[in-house]
Amino acid sequence: MLGRWADVPAVSRRITIAGLLPSPPVRRRTTHLLETIMKTIATSVCASLLLVGCQSSTKSAAAPGMINSTCPFSGNPVGAGAATADWQGQTVGFCCAGCASRWGGWSNEQKNDYVSAQQ
Repeated sequence: MLGRWADVPAVSRRITIAGLLPSPPVRRRTTHLLETIMKTIATSVCASLLLVGCQSSTKSAAAPGMINSTCPFSGNPVGAGAATADWQGQTVGFCCAGCASRWGGWSNEQKNDYVSAQQ
């Protein structure tokens, strides 16, 4: 019959039944280390998502033919050569290709509301 953990000699405490699991102090340190690593990774991912904004690097004046002078997502100016999308005969400009791809995720109602507000 097995006694209490404290009754087991110190040398035997290093390995538990059949040597499959490390002793409790080792498991505790390992668990703490894994928790710390996971928290660090989660914090890094969250910080990256917050810091990764719009991909725009140039700011210029509004281009002729576009209904908007600023990007609908970032508010950055839209210039000549900017990414565009056509919506019901109107050209909508974006500050970068990333914002142009977000436009495709909007519903038709959202697109109509935005175009109507620009006219």
